[in-house]
Amino acid sequence: MATQTELTDLFEYGVDLKNRKIYFGYVGDSSDTATDFTQTSVEFAVRALHRMAVENPNKPIELHVNSVGGNPYDAMRLHDEILSCSAQVKFYGGGSIMSSATWVMCACDERYLYQNATVMCHDGSEECAGKHTDLQINAGESKRL
Repeated sequence: MATQTELTDLFEYGVDLKNRKIYFGYVGDSSDTATDFTQTSVEFAVRALHRMAVENPNKPIELHVNSVGGNPYDAMRLHDEILSCSAQVKFYGGGSIMSSATWVMCACDERYLYQNATVMCHDGSEECAGKHTDLQINAGESKRL
């Protein structure tokens, strides 16, 4: 039976260390506009990846995702950590796999999508203002992403 700490970690942080699963998908009030890939959620996932990989590098880690995206820089951090993880990372996608979530999906060793999952890739969208050099810098960064 799961302990209170295990249940709290699963529901609050999306991490199930015992079963080697990490979850991304917004949980909360649907009127909130918070994104799934935030600095906080990604840091919890990265720390869980590290711990699971150290505990048993030969056993796969599952990443379960239903996400419309989030901060691209935070998603790229998770992308890089997945690529460098010593354990195999398997992606299970259901619902929406969109925007930053697609980058994370691409980094995983294996990818599985449920029958009704929707995957969306798109060009980034920017709103820029400022000096000419600022616009050039922002355009270059948008192109890199």
